[in-house]
Amino acid sequence: MKAFFRWVQHKSSLVFTYAVLLGAMGLFLTYHQQSLIPGQNQYEIEAASKVENYMYPWRNTVDAPMITAAKIGTFAGISPSRALRLTSAVLMTISVLLFFQLLRNWLLSPGKALVGTVLFATSSWTLVLGRGGHTIVAGIFFLLLVFALSTRLFFTTRPFLDWLLLTASVALSLYTPLSVWLIFLAALVWLFHIKQKQRTVPLKTWQKFIVGILGLVLVAPLIGGLILSFQDTATKLLGVDNLIGSIPSLVASVSDTFTSLFFFSNNLSPIGLGRLPFLDIFSVFMFLLGCYYFERRLALKRSKIVFGGFFIGIIVCSLSGYDAMRSSLLLPLVYIFVAAGIQECISRWLVVFPRNPIARGFGIILLSISIGFVGFYHLNKTYVARPGNPEIRALYK
Repeated sequence: MKAFFRWVQHKSSLVFTYAVLLGAMGLFLTYHQQSLIPGQNQYEIEAASKVENYMYPWRNTVDAPMITAAKIGTFAGISPSRALRLTSAVLMTISVLLFFQLLRNWLLSPGKALVGTVLFATSSWTLVLGRGGHTIVAGIFFLLLVFALSTRLFFTTRPFLDWLLLTASVALSLYTPLSVWLIFLAALVWLFHIKQKQRTVPLKTWQKFIVGILGLVLVAPLIGGLILSFQDTATKLLGVDNLIGSIPSLVASVSDTFTSLFFFSNNLSPIGLGRLPFLDIFSVFMFLLGCYYFERRLALKRSKIVFGGFFIGIIVCSLSGYDAMRSSLLLPLVYIFVAAGIQECISRWLVVFPRNPIARGFGIILLSISIGFVGFYHLNKTYVARPGNPEIRALYK
């Protein structure tokens, strides 16, 4: 009986956590969504044009899943821009929940996973992307879904549903520019570990057949789009539609992408604020601690994925020059490092003070205050500083 009540208590706290995250993100992403900064930025205008001119998935292959979802919303009388923003808000909200689930699987501690998720959810980077009609949000969503589902396969006893969802998410992620690079990296690491020592529960023959058919059906419009317009579609999906022609220019572009994340931004962007970087100083420090955390566990599959994904991601996001929106595909990877830094920080503090309650309590309080200030900084940046900045408002037409 005690075991049953412990199980109920554990599940109820988990459900409550998901409900709070869901409610908070719904409020953050829909509050004055259309009126906080009137108009649309260049990325939203381009996406809204795709929705208005939508015909079939094989004729509108690039970003087809999100554009199709927004088009369905217009049938209810919603404007294309509003439909895109609502779709983006829904996808980003689910992405936050997936991020929490992924951290619980990777970092084991629900409390530390929640702290990392709070930093991810309240980041101005996350909020600005989720509040706008930005198609890159679909890429973030599918990457987190792929990572979360592929992790589940190693401990599930009924993998059929997980394989169906994983196949669907991988197939749909291929429609988002640049995602194919990170999906390919994750697949290589995953297959390497399957061959080496880690095993998953095998599927039956009829289950493999259904999973294969589902994958073919979802990829069919993409194949059709490649047949109709191979060069244009392929270059956009690979992120090389405006490929840089020289090594020095590529190095400069990679440098701009890196510095915009941690130090300062050279270009004014509708998802940033002036020359401020995407991360605050506290998150930068936690990112470095996260690098140390994963470096000490480099033999693990997840460590190879996050390190390889981050470095390859910076390069492929810079192949066509620095673009803040393309760089946003790195958002979940960056905050996985930040969350790991939180884990390492707490663990190190408790090792130094294993039994002193005053020191332990002081460390937790100090960290909580720091996270509170970081959250306040990003919320103020999103809802006060950006709407009041003339340069940002000028980017919305």
